[in-house]
Amino acid sequence: MSSRSFAPAAYPQVRARAIPGAETERARGYAAGYADGTRKAQEEHIAAEAVRQQRIGDAIERQQRQVDQAVAAIRAAIGRLNARQAPVIQDADDALVEAGLELAEAILGREVAEGHVTAADTLRRALAAVADEQVVAVHMSPADVSLLAGANTGDAQIRMTDGFIDARICAALDRARIVLTGTHA
Repeated sequence: MSSRSFAPAAYPQVRARAIPGAETERARGYAAGYADGTRKAQEEHIAAEAVRQQRIGDAIERQQRQVDQAVAAIRAAIGRLNARQAPVIQDADDALVEAGLELAEAILGREVAEGHVTAADTLRRALAAVADEQVVAVHMSPADVSLLAGANTGDAQIRMTDGFIDARICAALDRARIVLTGTHA
């Protein structure tokens, strides 16, 4: 084959004829396509945001349920712990109150036995709770005033027009025991 059988091809040049208003229509089409794309993108964004917000809401609800369950479990554990420890604490409290009362009784007994509580102290303590005009008689220990054979040193009883006051030390300790423990000695 010879190189003469091939010849370069020449294509005719096609020139577009200017169509009146074509540029304006092209611009309008571009603007319409851009607006349509923007609108669709906005719709997709809104839909995606709604899905995201729903997922966040669901996650928050799940976490709140977990927190509520944890709080309920902690409260139940506290209840069980209190139920186990309350009797122990109450026993310890009762023992401390009883020990305190016994200590007070021992201290008061020693003070009275050693003579640190005078008849005047006993009388003042007994009369502190009443008005003078109500007192009919005061009964004190024979060691303090030889009026009552059964009273201990430091004890007094006051008879009034409408009752009496028991100012014995053992009675005061019994009243304290009743208030603190709810039981008699």
